[in-house]
Amino acid sequence: MHKKEITLPEVLGSAAFNELRDELIEAVIHDGEIAINAAQVERLSTPCAQLIAAFLQIRKSQNQQATIGKFSPNFHAAWSDLGLDDLKLGEFESNEALNSCFAA
Repeated sequence: MHKKEITLPEVLGSAAFNELRDELIEAVIHDGEIAINAAQVERLSTPCAQLIAAFLQIRKSQNQQATIGKFSPNFHAAWSDLGLDDLKLGEFESNEALNSCFAA
């Protein structure tokens, strides 16, 4: 098993949604730790935040580690504004609405 890093782009808006979804779907089956690098993120849309939250929850349900290891102040502010700041990374509750974000 080896560690995989996913580096998020500066803008995670509607134009980045499909590419992010595809990258996270591919990463769901990765056997090993995944670190999400959000250090460059300047803007985070709600749908993209939901994808990331769903991804973390799915990885937890598979007993696989995934974390957001690095994040920008703007990423943290948006994550917090969406009410996700209280969630400890990798400790998401099961949520069918979040899982449905991965439906193509």
